[in-house]
Amino acid sequence: VVGVDFSGQQLQTAASRQDQRWKACYKNIKWIEGDALDLPFTDHYFDAVTVGYGLRNVVDKPKAMQEILRVLKPGSRASVLDFNKSSSFFTASLQSWAIDNVVVPLASSYGLTEEYKYLKSSISQYLTGLNIMFRSCENFHDTENISRHHVIHNACLRTKLECT
Repeated sequence: VVGVDFSGQQLQTAASRQDQRWKACYKNIKWIEGDALDLPFTDHYFDAVTVGYGLRNVVDKPKAMQEILRVLKPGSRASVLDFNKSSSFFTASLQSWAIDNVVVPLASSYGLTEEYKYLKSSISQYLTGLNIMFRSCENFHDTENISRHHVIHNACLRTKLECT
């Protein structure tokens, strides 16, 4: 298992948390500082790629998706988990309220005010459904939006068996 992040500080935090875990499966993670736009791996290196709440912070999302495709073995999967801008007024209003009144205050109580302050604005500027972007990446197919309420989006993608 390999974890990649642009921030060396984030990787240090991840490594220290990894050291605190007692299960053997947590000991098998290698942390690498890297750029999602230029991943430091050879073509067809991974059986799977997951991104959790990270794609929103990448400037060139289509380029990042192409990099994910490049490092995936043919026929393997990528999964992207992130908050999603809802097209439902009710859901969007509830999400906005929850961020202002639950998420940010709770994060602030742990000293993470700055880290979560941008969340609301980033959601409002984020894609309405990541599948819009994924479908523009021609070498991905079988995109699945497995979000239940269109607030948190998990898209699972599979690469074509023969990538071009």
